[in-house]
Amino acid sequence: MVSISRFSSQFLLFMIIFIALGCGQRGSDQPDLGYVQGTVTMDGKPFVGAIIVFSPENGRQSAGTLDENGKYELEYMHHSKGAKLGSHTIGFGTPTGETLAVPIPKKYLYGTETGLKAEVKPGNNSFDFSLKSK
Repeated sequence: MVSISRFSSQFLLFMIIFIALGCGQRGSDQPDLGYVQGTVTMDGKPFVGAIIVFSPENGRQSAGTLDENGKYELEYMHHSKGAKLGSHTIGFGTPTGETLAVPIPKKYLYGTETGLKAEVKPGNNSFDFSLKSK
């Protein structure tokens, strides 16, 4: 009976370590990323609270939330800063359950052809966007 209990404990410990080592690390299928940050204004004033989304031609999107100064920093996945290298289209969304002080004009909504583009390169990238409400 003791050996079964000991085996179960060792097996459980092994599984916890195995899972912990596999979690939080860059997966072998994660592409190379470029760090992306910038500022977004609406009619010359900081655009606050919206989500900016960078969508590559293929693969996972990156997103960031605009702070009180309209600044953002993109995340590819939890604990992975940046965006996939290459060409991206840019769109904006509203966080679930929230209302923005300044609504997003339809022409900039995520999922539409906004006309906003960015080319993410290795290293640091800074992209500023000046949006117009009309």
